[in-house]
Amino acid sequence: MTKLLPVFFAAVLGLLSTSPALADDDASALLTKGIKSLEHTSSEMVVRIERHKKEVVTSFRFHTRTSNREEGVSKSWMLRLEPELQAGMQILAITRKEGNPTVKQYVSATGDIIGLPNPGGGTNLFGTDFQVRDLKSLDVETGAHKEIGKDTITVGGTGFPVTVIETVPAKGVYGKVVRFLDDTTSLPLRVDYFDKAGNPVKRLTVLELAKDRPLAVHTRMEVLGKVPTQFTDMFVESYAFDLSEEALPERTFTDEYLKEVGLKYQ
Repeated sequence: MTKLLPVFFAAVLGLLSTSPALADDDASALLTKGIKSLEHTSSEMVVRIERHKKEVVTSFRFHTRTSNREEGVSKSWMLRLEPELQAGMQILAITRKEGNPTVKQYVSATGDIIGLPNPGGGTNLFGTDFQVRDLKSLDVETGAHKEIGKDTITVGGTGFPVTVIETVPAKGVYGKVVRFLDDTTSLPLRVDYFDKAGNPVKRLTVLELAKDRPLAVHTRMEVLGKVPTQFTDMFVESYAFDLSEEALPERTFTDEYLKEVGLKYQ
């Protein structure tokens, strides 16, 4: 599975889900299991993000809808809800199996729809500590990963036995990425990022899980080595998956829908 996960919610769904190609057999089986548990035809979420930097907290909320109903095509729509001055801004992204995403933005102040460039890997997601490269599926066809041990990760006061998988990409800014996969669901409960010199640079930690499915509903991305501590928390306030066409029509992912929603905020 090499499909790009929609950048607006990939962190809370897959936490860097990967394909099994060129992987150690055991690692491949675990990663494949985790990917399958996260597959869905459509989704809807309300997400809140809080960035903590030098005792200043920046917060915003957004509403997302996605569709993977069409083979080889992934669609995502995002509506900014807070802060109030940015409410009504929307982004529409359509990604096909081959080629770059088509990304558009609805500008609530003017009612215009403008094209956006494909975000580079180092682009910060809404100015937070999550970067686009951290939210994409890892292309392991040019790298390798293997099982390196067992451990226990505590989430919400409960210890979860995990298998530790080390990925060494053949390209990119990271020298290696280490994932701690829950032994039951294969959901990554922690992800450690290292630079080319082997120094830890970031850590993604799951702080709360949904009770009804393998889904992180509170996730933290921490920038290591910063004083004072710098991190971003992501909260999934509501979610639904595999919605009917009536509940989530495909017209959601059109320019006409952007304009229709935008009128409510003018």
